[in-house]
Amino acid sequence: MFTQVGSRREMRVRISYFDHNEALASQLPVLATLAHEVSMTDSGLAWFLLQLDVPIVYQGVEYPQAIVASRWNGVRLWGAAPVSAHLLLAASGSVTADQAVSVSSFPHVAWC
Repeated sequence: MFTQVGSRREMRVRISYFDHNEALASQLPVLATLAHEVSMTDSGLAWFLLQLDVPIVYQGVEYPQAIVASRWNGVRLWGAAPVSAHLLLAASGSVTADQAVSVSSFPHVAWC
């Protein structure tokens, strides 16, 4: 689940385990800071890049960033109530605010 834990000025979020990938369960929850919105060439969802406080290790690779989008139609990620979200992992520097990328370029490791 995805829960806002900070103010809008410096958006802090908590990513906690919900379903899909038991291999990640031991690494969650993790706190993160919102970096920027991400434009995806192959998705109409609102995606956001997060800087993780502690990197997630997946299949032997360390990922310091995550990309998330709400799984619930019409429900925004931000707010006090937990929201189910898609969780993609990103290498440092692999996503900038001014580029469009493909969802398939990143490991889709869980919904949380």
